[in-house]
Amino acid sequence: RRGSRRRMTARELAAPLSLSGRYADQGRAAAAAVEAWGAARGVSIEIHDDASDPEEAARIALALSRRFGVVLGPYGSGLSRAVAAALASTRTVVWNHGGAAITGARGRCVDVLSPAHRYWAALPRALSAIGVGIDRVAVASGTTAFGRTVAMGAERALLEAGSVPLCRLEFDESSAPAAAEAAMALGADVIVSGGRIEEELSLARAISGRGMIGALVVCGIRRAVEEIGSGLEGWLGPVQWTPVHGPPPIDIGPEPEYPAAQALAACLLLERSELRVSPPRQADEFWDAARQLRTRTFFGEYAVDREGRQLAHAPALVRWVRSEAGLRRVPVAMASDGSCLRQSGS
Repeated sequence: RRGSRRRMTARELAAPLSLSGRYADQGRAAAAAVEAWGAARGVSIEIHDDASDPEEAARIALALSRRFGVVLGPYGSGLSRAVAAALASTRTVVWNHGGAAITGARGRCVDVLSPAHRYWAALPRALSAIGVGIDRVAVASGTTAFGRTVAMGAERALLEAGSVPLCRLEFDESSAPAAAEAAMALGADVIVSGGRIEEELSLARAISGRGMIGALVVCGIRRAVEEIGSGLEGWLGPVQWTPVHGPPPIDIGPEPEYPAAQALAACLLLERSELRVSPPRQADEFWDAARQLRTRTFFGEYAVDREGRQLAHAPALVRWVRSEAGLRRVPVAMASDGSCLRQSGS
Protein backbone atom coordinates (compact mmCIF):
# COMPACT_ATOMS: atom_id res chain seq x y z
CA ARG A 1 0.00 0.00 0.00
CA ARG A 2 2.96 2.32 -0.51
CA GLY A 3 1.04 4.24 -3.17
CA SER A 4 -1.71 5.15 -0.73
CA ARG A 5 0.79 7.29 1.18
CA ARG A 6 1.91 9.24 -1.88
CA ARG A 7 1.42 12.93 -1.34
CA MET A 8 -0.27 14.85 -4.12
CA THR A 9 0.46 18.30 -5.45
CA ALA A 10 -2.02 20.71 -6.97
CA ARG A 11 0.77 22.52 -8.82
CA GLU A 12 1.72 19.75 -11.24
CA LEU A 13 -0.14 17.65 -13.78
CA ALA A 14 1.10 15.23 -16.43
CA ALA A 15 -0.39 13.37 -19.39
CA PRO A 16 0.45 11.19 -22.39
CA LEU A 17 -1.11 12.88 -25.43
CA SER A 18 -0.77 12.38 -29.17
CA LEU A 19 1.35 15.19 -30.57
CA SER A 20 2.14 13.04 -33.60
CA GLY A 21 0.54 10.10 -35.43
CA ARG A 22 -3.07 9.50 -36.44
CA TYR A 23 -4.54 11.28 -33.39
CA ALA A 24 -2.22 14.30 -33.61
CA ASP A 25 -4.98 16.83 -34.36
CA GLN A 26 -7.08 15.74 -31.40
CA GLY A 27 -4.08 15.26 -29.10
CA ARG A 28 -2.65 18.69 -29.85
CA ALA A 29 -6.05 20.29 -29.27
CA ALA A 30 -6.31 18.52 -25.91
CA ALA A 31 -2.73 19.47 -24.99
CA ALA A 32 -3.37 23.15 -25.82
CA ALA A 33 -6.46 23.14 -23.60
CA VAL A 34 -4.60 21.53 -20.69
CA GLU A 35 -1.76 24.03 -21.06
CA ALA A 36 -4.24 26.93 -21.15
CA TRP A 37 -5.77 25.70 -17.90
CA GLY A 38 -2.30 25.29 -16.39
CA ALA A 39 -1.34 28.84 -17.33
CA ALA A 40 -4.57 30.21 -15.87
CA ARG A 41 -4.18 28.27 -12.62
CA GLY A 42 -0.42 28.40 -12.20
CA VAL A 43 -0.07 24.63 -12.63
CA SER A 44 3.03 23.11 -14.19
CA ILE A 45 1.97 20.90 -17.12
CA GLU A 46 4.05 17.95 -18.31
CA ILE A 47 2.92 16.48 -21.65
CA HIS A 48 4.61 13.50 -23.31
CA ASP A 49 3.98 12.54 -26.93
CA ASP A 50 2.54 9.02 -27.10
CA ALA A 51 2.77 9.10 -30.94
CA SER A 52 -0.81 7.73 -31.14
CA ASP A 53 0.54 4.34 -30.06
CA PRO A 54 -1.22 2.41 -27.24
CA GLU A 55 1.96 0.71 -26.04
CA GLU A 56 3.80 4.03 -25.86
CA ALA A 57 0.89 5.67 -24.05
CA ALA A 58 0.88 2.84 -21.50
CA ARG A 59 4.66 3.07 -21.02
CA ILE A 60 4.51 6.83 -20.47
CA ALA A 61 1.56 6.58 -18.08
CA LEU A 62 3.27 3.89 -16.00
CA ALA A 63 6.41 6.03 -15.73
CA LEU A 64 4.35 9.07 -14.75
CA SER A 65 2.47 7.05 -12.12
CA ARG A 66 5.73 6.67 -10.19
CA ARG A 67 5.85 10.46 -9.76
CA PHE A 68 2.21 11.51 -9.92
CA GLY A 69 -0.78 10.19 -8.03
CA VAL A 70 -3.12 11.72 -10.62
CA VAL A 71 -2.59 11.79 -14.40
CA LEU A 72 -4.67 12.79 -17.39
CA GLY A 73 -5.36 10.04 -19.87
CA PRO A 74 -4.65 10.15 -23.62
CA TYR A 75 -6.99 10.77 -26.54
CA GLY A 76 -8.58 7.74 -28.22
CA SER A 77 -10.28 4.66 -26.84
CA GLY A 78 -7.50 2.24 -27.79
CA LEU A 79 -4.86 4.36 -26.09
CA SER A 80 -7.10 4.97 -23.08
CA ARG A 81 -7.72 1.23 -22.65
CA ALA A 82 -3.98 0.59 -22.74
CA VAL A 83 -3.33 3.25 -20.09
CA ALA A 84 -6.17 2.03 -17.85
CA ALA A 85 -4.86 -1.54 -18.04
CA ALA A 86 -1.26 -0.46 -17.37
CA LEU A 87 -2.27 1.47 -14.25
CA ALA A 88 -4.93 -0.95 -13.00
CA SER A 89 -2.57 -2.43 -10.42
CA THR A 90 -1.46 0.99 -9.16
CA ARG A 91 -3.27 3.50 -6.95
CA THR A 92 -2.90 6.28 -9.52
CA VAL A 93 -6.10 8.08 -10.55
CA VAL A 94 -6.56 8.55 -14.32
CA TRP A 95 -8.88 11.31 -15.51
CA ASN A 96 -10.26 9.87 -18.73
CA HIS A 97 -11.22 12.69 -21.10
CA GLY A 98 -10.53 10.93 -24.41
CA GLY A 99 -11.61 7.26 -24.31
CA ALA A 100 -15.32 6.56 -24.75
CA ALA A 101 -14.95 2.77 -25.04
CA ILE A 102 -12.84 1.47 -22.16
CA THR A 103 -13.38 -2.21 -21.47
CA GLY A 104 -11.42 -4.66 -19.36
CA ALA A 105 -9.16 -3.52 -16.52
CA ARG A 106 -9.97 0.06 -15.53
CA GLY A 107 -8.20 0.57 -12.23
CA ARG A 108 -8.90 4.06 -10.91
CA CYS A 109 -10.16 5.49 -14.19
CA VAL A 110 -12.59 8.43 -13.90
CA ASP A 111 -14.66 9.12 -17.01
CA VAL A 112 -15.40 12.68 -18.05
CA LEU A 113 -17.11 11.93 -21.36
CA SER A 114 -20.14 9.83 -22.22
CA PRO A 115 -19.56 6.14 -23.04
CA ALA A 116 -19.48 5.11 -26.70
CA HIS A 117 -22.74 3.14 -26.51
CA ARG A 118 -24.60 6.42 -25.89
CA TYR A 119 -23.26 8.26 -28.96
CA TRP A 120 -26.42 7.59 -30.99
CA ALA A 121 -28.90 7.41 -28.09
CA ALA A 122 -30.75 10.46 -29.48
CA LEU A 123 -30.76 9.22 -33.10
CA PRO A 124 -34.52 8.47 -33.29
CA ARG A 125 -35.32 11.93 -31.88
CA ALA A 126 -32.84 13.60 -34.24
CA LEU A 127 -34.32 11.86 -37.29
CA SER A 128 -37.82 12.81 -36.16
CA ALA A 129 -36.71 16.42 -35.69
CA ILE A 130 -35.52 16.65 -39.30
CA GLY A 131 -38.52 14.78 -40.70
CA VAL A 132 -36.85 11.45 -41.52
CA GLY A 133 -38.43 8.12 -40.61
CA ILE A 134 -36.57 5.59 -38.47
CA ASP A 135 -37.77 2.52 -40.34
CA ARG A 136 -35.20 2.63 -43.16
CA VAL A 137 -31.91 2.82 -41.24
CA ALA A 138 -28.88 0.59 -41.80
CA VAL A 139 -26.32 0.18 -39.01
CA ALA A 140 -22.65 -0.23 -39.89
CA SER A 141 -19.74 -1.13 -37.62
CA GLY A 142 -16.04 -0.51 -38.14
CA THR A 143 -13.24 -2.81 -37.05
CA THR A 144 -12.42 -1.44 -33.58
CA ALA A 145 -13.99 -2.09 -30.20
CA PHE A 146 -15.01 1.58 -30.21
CA GLY A 147 -16.76 1.22 -33.57
CA ARG A 148 -18.58 -1.94 -32.57
CA THR A 149 -19.74 -0.36 -29.30
CA VAL A 150 -21.02 2.76 -31.08
CA ALA A 151 -22.91 0.65 -33.63
CA MET A 152 -24.40 -1.52 -30.89
CA GLY A 153 -25.67 1.62 -29.15
CA ALA A 154 -27.24 2.89 -32.37
CA GLU A 155 -29.00 -0.43 -32.89
CA ARG A 156 -30.27 -0.38 -29.31
CA ALA A 157 -31.61 3.18 -29.69
CA LEU A 158 -33.56 2.20 -32.80
CA LEU A 159 -34.96 -0.94 -31.17
CA GLU A 160 -36.07 1.02 -28.09
CA ALA A 161 -37.84 3.45 -30.41
CA GLY A 162 -39.70 0.53 -31.99
CA SER A 163 -37.74 0.10 -35.21
CA VAL A 164 -35.59 -2.84 -36.32
CA PRO A 165 -32.55 -1.75 -38.39
CA LEU A 166 -32.61 -2.91 -41.99
CA CYS A 167 -29.23 -4.60 -41.50
CA ARG A 168 -26.06 -4.65 -39.41
CA LEU A 169 -22.97 -4.38 -41.61
CA GLU A 170 -19.27 -4.55 -40.82
CA PHE A 171 -16.74 -2.60 -42.85
CA ASP A 172 -13.18 -1.37 -42.96
CA GLU A 173 -11.58 1.32 -45.09
CA SER A 174 -11.39 -0.89 -48.18
CA SER A 175 -14.79 -2.59 -47.84
CA ALA A 176 -16.76 0.58 -47.02
CA PRO A 177 -18.01 1.02 -50.63
CA ALA A 178 -19.39 -2.54 -50.63
CA ALA A 179 -21.13 -1.90 -47.30
CA ALA A 180 -22.69 1.26 -48.73
CA GLU A 181 -23.96 -0.66 -51.78
CA ALA A 182 -25.47 -3.34 -49.54
CA ALA A 183 -27.32 -0.72 -47.47
CA MET A 184 -28.64 1.04 -50.56
CA ALA A 185 -29.76 -2.26 -52.08
CA LEU A 186 -31.99 -2.76 -49.04
CA GLY A 187 -33.53 0.69 -49.52
CA ALA A 188 -31.84 2.45 -46.60
CA ASP A 189 -32.40 6.19 -46.34
CA VAL A 190 -29.90 6.54 -43.49
CA ILE A 191 -26.70 4.71 -42.66
CA VAL A 192 -25.49 5.11 -39.09
CA SER A 193 -22.03 3.94 -38.13
CA GLY A 194 -19.19 3.81 -35.67
CA GLY A 195 -15.62 3.41 -36.81
CA ARG A 196 -12.19 4.90 -37.24
CA ILE A 197 -11.93 8.26 -38.97
CA GLU A 198 -10.38 6.67 -42.05
CA GLU A 199 -13.06 3.98 -42.22
CA GLU A 200 -15.92 6.43 -41.90
CA LEU A 201 -14.48 8.86 -44.44
CA SER A 202 -14.33 5.97 -46.91
CA LEU A 203 -17.97 5.18 -46.15
CA ALA A 204 -18.88 8.87 -46.48
CA ARG A 205 -17.31 9.09 -49.93
CA ALA A 206 -19.21 5.98 -51.01
CA ILE A 207 -22.64 7.44 -50.16
CA SER A 208 -22.01 11.14 -50.86
CA GLY A 209 -24.34 12.48 -53.52
CA ARG A 210 -26.45 9.32 -53.65
CA GLY A 211 -29.49 10.50 -51.72
CA MET A 212 -28.62 8.93 -48.36
CA ILE A 213 -28.11 10.59 -45.00
CA GLY A 214 -24.88 9.67 -43.29
CA ALA A 215 -25.00 9.50 -39.51
CA LEU A 216 -21.30 9.04 -38.83
CA VAL A 217 -19.07 9.68 -35.82
CA VAL A 218 -16.65 11.59 -38.06
CA CYS A 219 -19.46 14.04 -38.85
CA GLY A 220 -18.97 15.47 -35.37
CA ILE A 221 -15.70 17.15 -36.35
CA ARG A 222 -14.74 19.75 -38.94
CA ARG A 223 -12.48 17.33 -40.76
CA ALA A 224 -15.60 15.76 -42.22
CA VAL A 225 -16.55 18.87 -44.18
CA GLU A 226 -12.93 19.38 -45.20
CA GLU A 227 -12.87 15.86 -46.70
CA ILE A 228 -16.43 15.51 -48.02
CA GLY A 229 -17.42 19.08 -48.82
CA SER A 230 -20.96 19.98 -49.86
CA GLY A 231 -22.03 16.32 -49.84
CA LEU A 232 -22.13 16.53 -46.05
CA GLU A 233 -25.21 18.76 -46.04
CA GLY A 234 -28.00 17.27 -43.92
CA TRP A 235 -25.81 14.60 -42.34
CA LEU A 236 -25.61 13.90 -38.61
CA GLY A 237 -22.77 13.41 -36.15
CA PRO A 238 -22.41 12.92 -32.37
CA VAL A 239 -20.40 15.30 -30.22
CA GLN A 240 -19.52 15.25 -26.55
CA TRP A 241 -19.77 19.04 -26.41
CA THR A 242 -20.96 22.03 -28.40
CA PRO A 243 -21.15 25.71 -27.37
CA VAL A 244 -24.82 25.03 -26.58
CA HIS A 245 -23.60 23.23 -23.44
CA GLY A 246 -21.84 26.43 -22.37
CA PRO A 247 -18.76 28.50 -23.28
CA PRO A 248 -15.39 27.38 -21.89
CA PRO A 249 -14.46 29.41 -18.80
CA ILE A 250 -10.85 29.53 -20.02
CA ASP A 251 -9.84 30.60 -23.50
CA ILE A 252 -8.94 27.46 -25.45
CA GLY A 253 -8.96 29.09 -28.86
CA PRO A 254 -11.56 30.13 -31.43
CA GLU A 255 -14.18 27.52 -32.30
CA PRO A 256 -12.65 24.76 -30.15
CA GLU A 257 -13.43 21.15 -31.03
CA TYR A 258 -14.77 18.74 -28.43
CA PRO A 259 -11.37 17.03 -27.74
CA ALA A 260 -10.16 20.36 -26.33
CA ALA A 261 -13.37 20.83 -24.34
CA GLN A 262 -13.11 17.31 -22.91
CA ALA A 263 -9.54 17.89 -21.75
CA LEU A 264 -10.38 21.24 -20.16
CA ALA A 265 -13.39 19.69 -18.41
CA ALA A 266 -11.14 16.99 -16.95
CA CYS A 267 -8.86 19.67 -15.51
CA LEU A 268 -11.78 21.59 -14.02
CA LEU A 269 -13.25 18.44 -12.47
CA LEU A 270 -9.88 17.43 -11.08
CA GLU A 271 -9.67 20.90 -9.56
CA ARG A 272 -13.11 20.61 -7.96
CA SER A 273 -12.50 17.14 -6.60
CA GLU A 274 -9.24 18.35 -5.11
CA LEU A 275 -11.14 20.87 -3.00
CA ARG A 276 -12.71 17.90 -1.20
CA VAL A 277 -9.31 16.50 -0.21
CA SER A 278 -7.51 17.65 2.92
CA PRO A 279 -3.69 17.81 3.17
CA PRO A 280 -1.64 15.73 3.14
CA ARG A 281 -3.20 14.76 -0.19
CA GLN A 282 -3.09 11.06 -1.00
CA ALA A 283 -4.12 9.00 -4.00
CA ASP A 284 -6.86 7.16 -2.10
CA GLU A 285 -8.49 10.44 -1.12
CA PHE A 286 -8.42 11.71 -4.71
CA TRP A 287 -10.10 8.53 -5.93
CA ASP A 288 -12.84 8.83 -3.30
CA ALA A 289 -13.35 12.54 -4.01
CA ALA A 290 -13.63 12.01 -7.76
CA ARG A 291 -16.34 9.37 -7.27
CA GLN A 292 -18.30 11.41 -4.74
CA LEU A 293 -18.28 14.63 -6.76
CA ARG A 294 -21.58 15.71 -8.30
CA THR A 295 -21.34 18.90 -10.30
CA ARG A 296 -21.77 20.68 -13.62
CA THR A 297 -19.19 22.37 -15.83
CA PHE A 298 -19.45 24.10 -19.20
CA PHE A 299 -19.06 20.55 -20.62
CA GLY A 300 -22.25 19.36 -18.95
CA GLU A 301 -23.26 17.21 -15.99
CA TYR A 302 -20.76 15.10 -14.08
CA ALA A 303 -21.45 12.07 -11.89
CA VAL A 304 -19.72 8.69 -11.89
CA ASP A 305 -20.41 5.34 -10.29
CA ARG A 306 -18.14 3.48 -7.85
CA GLU A 307 -15.98 2.26 -10.74
CA GLY A 308 -15.59 5.75 -12.18
CA ARG A 309 -17.97 5.29 -15.12
CA GLN A 310 -19.79 8.40 -16.29
CA LEU A 311 -23.52 8.43 -15.48
CA ALA A 312 -24.68 11.99 -16.12
CA HIS A 313 -23.13 13.51 -19.20
CA ALA A 314 -25.22 13.48 -22.38
CA PRO A 315 -23.82 13.66 -25.92
CA ALA A 316 -25.49 15.83 -28.53
CA LEU A 317 -26.22 15.15 -32.18
CA VAL A 318 -25.42 17.84 -34.72
CA ARG A 319 -26.52 18.31 -38.32
CA TRP A 320 -24.57 19.99 -41.10
CA VAL A 321 -26.63 22.80 -42.66
CA ARG A 322 -25.84 25.40 -45.29
CA SER A 323 -25.35 29.05 -44.39
CA GLU A 324 -23.85 32.12 -46.06
CA ALA A 325 -20.51 31.19 -44.50
CA GLY A 326 -20.72 27.60 -45.76
CA LEU A 327 -21.68 24.40 -43.97
CA ARG A 328 -21.99 24.62 -40.21
CA ARG A 329 -23.07 22.28 -37.44
CA VAL A 330 -26.42 22.82 -35.74
CA PRO A 331 -27.36 20.76 -32.64
CA VAL A 332 -30.62 18.87 -33.19
CA ALA A 333 -31.00 16.56 -30.17
CA MET A 334 -29.41 15.47 -26.92
CA ALA A 335 -29.46 12.09 -25.25
CA SER A 336 -30.47 13.39 -21.82
CA ASP A 337 -34.07 14.43 -22.31
CA GLY A 338 -34.57 14.35 -26.06
CA SER A 339 -35.25 18.06 -26.26
CA CYS A 340 -34.60 19.58 -29.63
CA LEU A 341 -31.96 22.32 -29.61
CA ARG A 342 -32.74 25.14 -32.01
CA GLN A 343 -29.48 27.00 -31.52
CA SER A 344 -26.83 28.45 -33.78
CA GLY A 345 -24.18 26.06 -35.05
CA SER A 346 -20.66 25.56 -33.73
